[in-house]
Amino acid sequence: MNEFTRNDFVEGLSRFATMEEEYPADVSLEDNFNCSINTYVERKKLNPAKAQPESNIACPLDELGLIEVTEQNGNRDRIFRKTTPKSGTIHPYILLAVIVDQAKGRREIKIDELQHAACNIGKVFNLDIVSLTAELDHLARLGYQGTITYKLTNQQFILNIVNKIAQLYLQSYFHLDTYSFEDIFC
Repeated sequence: MNEFTRNDFVEGLSRFATMEEEYPADVSLEDNFNCSINTYVERKKLNPAKAQPESNIACPLDELGLIEVTEQNGNRDRIFRKTTPKSGTIHPYILLAVIVDQAKGRREIKIDELQHAACNIGKVFNLDIVSLTAELDHLARLGYQGTITYKLTNQQFILNIVNKIAQLYLQSYFHLDTYSFEDIFC
């Protein structure tokens, strides 16, 4: 589902909650929708008349451009679309942190897994294969002393990760004694 409306989102949340045997109030589901949209869509695109430069309510995640407003037929009928962020929008250390965390100590990870596995960079940042390989290329070209390389092996792209070097970069960037994805992002 790349395009959705408020109703689609709320109905999807309701179905998920029902599968988990939870029954939240409709207003709670509407609040979840509003929170998600306000987090990932620029305020000036939601309501240009109310966008104030002094507003401190804006979320920095809206700059990623993960969700765009495609049609506006009033507040209730808006159509939203998941989009791929522009190249270079995601900081390389963030990409590296997610890759290292999802590799779970493995030295190799398939590009297909990076793109399609839950919680990996393809799913988290809506990256298609072209965007994913561009981001990996950029990361490899930055030269983190061989932190990652990728190659074509048996018709599959494989990403090689040198975990110790990657962890040193992440430790220095986030000023941590030990690297932990949860410490950084949770």
